[in-house]
Amino acid sequence: MKAVVTGANGFVGSHLVEALAARGDDVTCVVRRTSDLTWLGAAAVALVRADITDPTSLDAVVAGADVVFHLAGMLRGRDYATYYRVNAEGTRNLAIACRQSSPCPPRLVYCSTQAAAGPSVDGRPRAEADAPGPVSDYGRSKLEGERALAEVADGALPYVTVRPPAVYGPRDTDILIYFRLISRGIAPFVGDGRQAFDLVYVADLVAAFLLVADNPAAVGSVYYVNDDAEHTWRSMSRAIARVLGKRPLPVPIPLPVISVVARLAELVGAVRGVAPVIHRQKVTEFRQAAWKCDSSRIREELGFTHEYDIERGMRETARWYRDQGWL
Repeated sequence: MKAVVTGANGFVGSHLVEALAARGDDVTCVVRRTSDLTWLGAAAVALVRADITDPTSLDAVVAGADVVFHLAGMLRGRDYATYYRVNAEGTRNLAIACRQSSPCPPRLVYCSTQAAAGPSVDGRPRAEADAPGPVSDYGRSKLEGERALAEVADGALPYVTVRPPAVYGPRDTDILIYFRLISRGIAPFVGDGRQAFDLVYVADLVAAFLLVADNPAAVGSVYYVNDDAEHTWRSMSRAIARVLGKRPLPVPIPLPVISVVARLAELVGAVRGVAPVIHRQKVTEFRQAAWKCDSSRIREELGFTHEYDIERGMRETARWYRDQGWL
């Protein structure tokens, strides 16, 4: 199979590329000129310099492909216009290129996000049929990407949308911060630490991508994917502490304190011209009681099963961090 991967050099994208190459697929990695290619060095793949915000660079990239995995996106932007240009318009550009591809359009697998649907309502896990209610610019822009894809496809382009929750595993630099803090004896968490959320280990998410790419029954569908367990800040910190062999001090951080930090981070970011990691919309996400999704559809329709529970996933992540000298 000839596969094209946008965002191939990223955390999730590089794992997907390795899985595709390992099973013998012909893989083309779409990267920007400024992309860090560290995690693609060992894979036997082709590299193409292109940008989803530049429609003229995409036609040749997707020509002749059997499947295009669209993982490129803006995770942190300074304003909605920035998010929209990449996550919505960039997805539209890629969808148009795929639809016009000859001799026939490839299947387009779009990596969206649970943020596009929004938090749980009344504590109930979100299902695919629920009306979306994103609470951040990132989530709204990814939802617009979903809508742009459906509009362009219009029955002429086979596509599948996957909405993962928080993803973790080797190469992830976000949860690494939490590992380092716990290894040093403290386990900070938001508010009372009881906000419920879903997780998925990166290898399980990659398995879901391959499943929806290969199964004809998946075309036109939206799927949530997770490890089929409920997590909280408290339970996650305990899981990490166990695999690290630590007994950290729990440190609750009140939301008002996080709000002040977010405002200061935004001011500093504005001066430095960068998007802050903590901002007021992130605080809005923290204020939600739960971020849960229902993965029964992909399990029942396509036979998806997750291989990693949180204990195994965190153990593998910790082992990799240590091997790399990151922890």
